[in-house]
Amino acid sequence: MLILVTIIIFFVLLTSCKDNQDQTKTTSKIPTDVVTTTQAVTTTEDTSYESVKYRKVDTLKFYNQINIIGPDPFVTSKDGYYYFTRTLGSRIDLWRSRTLSGIDLGERKTVYIPSPGLKEIWAPELHFIAGKWYLYFTANTGCGDSCRGIYVLENENDNPLEGEWVNKGKINTKYAGLDGTVFEHNGEHYFIYAAYGNWSGAHGSSLSIAKMLNPWTLTGEETILTHPEYSWEKQGMHVNEGAVIIKNQDKVHLVYSASACWVDGYSLGVLTTTNNKDVLVKDNWHKSTEPIFRSSATNGVFGPGHNFFVKTKDGKEDWIIFHGNNYPGQGCGHRPSRLQKVNFDETGNLILGEPLKGELTVPSGDYRIDLIHTIGENISKNPIENTYILNEEASRVIIKDINVPEQGVYSITLTYRNHNSSKLRITVNNSSSINLDLPSSNNEFVSISFNVLLNKGYRNEMIINYLDGITELKSLDIDGEVDFKIEHNQEYIFINPSGGKAVKTSAIGFNIITWDYQDNDLSFRFKFYHLGNNIYRIEHVSTKKALAVIDKNMNTVRFMEYQDLNTQKWELVHLGYGLFKFKNVGTNKVLDISGASIDIGASVHTWDDVLEGTAQIFRIYPVN
Repeated sequence: MLILVTIIIFFVLLTSCKDNQDQTKTTSKIPTDVVTTTQAVTTTEDTSYESVKYRKVDTLKFYNQINIIGPDPFVTSKDGYYYFTRTLGSRIDLWRSRTLSGIDLGERKTVYIPSPGLKEIWAPELHFIAGKWYLYFTANTGCGDSCRGIYVLENENDNPLEGEWVNKGKINTKYAGLDGTVFEHNGEHYFIYAAYGNWSGAHGSSLSIAKMLNPWTLTGEETILTHPEYSWEKQGMHVNEGAVIIKNQDKVHLVYSASACWVDGYSLGVLTTTNNKDVLVKDNWHKSTEPIFRSSATNGVFGPGHNFFVKTKDGKEDWIIFHGNNYPGQGCGHRPSRLQKVNFDETGNLILGEPLKGELTVPSGDYRIDLIHTIGENISKNPIENTYILNEEASRVIIKDINVPEQGVYSITLTYRNHNSSKLRITVNNSSSINLDLPSSNNEFVSISFNVLLNKGYRNEMIINYLDGITELKSLDIDGEVDFKIEHNQEYIFINPSGGKAVKTSAIGFNIITWDYQDNDLSFRFKFYHLGNNIYRIEHVSTKKALAVIDKNMNTVRFMEYQDLNTQKWELVHLGYGLFKFKNVGTNKVLDISGASIDIGASVHTWDDVLEGTAQIFRIYPVN
């Protein structure tokens, strides 16, 4: 039985969203040499506009690629959340999201900054073993491949973005190497990594396996399972690396990356064995003679590799996450992360197909939240159905981190059951509450739907409070099709997704830098004033001054009094899937983070427009 109740709750939540140059003080007067070259102005402010629409999104589809930069991606799931990480080079960040397709919009936190002795922090992986989280990563101590190894951190907290990460040291591998991974097989844990050596007539890497005594110690002999043998494994460099295990039926597949990441021939190969075999014996594995996943010029994905596999949180589908370039010849550059569904044949053999790009159907259950994976206070649990029962005045369920692609009105479908009619109070983001009357379901699970306005990203919280009767709650589903618009008098923040830092004014109020976003800090907030033809005056909310290019070379930007100059006007360039560049009308250069820094305190200036320049790309978040 489906009962539809339409209730609209309106709210907007404050969303979360090194400098290579000296920052110098400046006055609000624009230098004469700039004014002389930018006097011609042909636009006037459009005071009548209500909004300018840029895209439509829904909860059924997502755009593949999922980020703008994403080498060596890793994802896992636990208790209704996905956890993601990727190579940043100088630190390790973790992402946490209730959706796989929207993981780049999830909560993001830096969890590890290495000591000065460790360099080139690569290929982090997060594994939950025996009730604790372990973070494995590659690093070297300054002498390149010969001193490169895999290190491990331990965290006892249920949420790996919280708690303390304890350094457990370097894994005791036989060889120098990289790309460590862990898997469980027949009750034992095993470690595989890419071991450096001259395995095939040239320096390169092979895959070595050993049994684990504990999550940071290997025991017994290591076995080299595979080394580069075929031409497709020897392009650029002789490489087998980035191992990962996926199982289906009685098959155990070890998927690995072959050749060097700087060539378009970077691809995936596979070794296969069965559950009843000893995985330490090389002859128990069968190796593919051809890549199972390679570049697709037709689909516009080049050098796909360094992947991991994840099962959807509802357990129904397997997905692969991998990196791949958008154009040939881009090498070990940005390599955005990508997702697609994995298939198997009737005997359990792995089928990957071709790397895909563009619009895809979201993973199974992506926008469903099983309420057992939320916070229940003063409730009873039904362990058979994995549900919460609200049966007293203090009973409530707190649903945090509801992640959606853009701000807008979404339909929430709540699955419940009761014997007699009952009543709940729904509150979203500490905004106004409503009472929800639930007719009797005769102890059958049924659904009731209502509409809410959700904020872009993960900073959404819903509280379901007991009012009357007894209600058993199972899940909620989020469904909707919304537009992203630039609206008159709406406040916004700009976040660069490469480093996850927001744009703000410095303490003196004129210089522009990057920083971790802070709720209630007006120095992060901006307004758009439409001048027609997709051109805007961008005003800082706190100072009421306009974003402008002010120096002779047309690179330095400041907030100045608005003087109707072209250097104070910005074209909003939509790159697709919610990513934007800000192009200055007077200089034809774009807003840019100095040195492509991913750290706080980097200055923001303008620079020549760079194809896929990650320091020039921003997400725009509405706030109130």
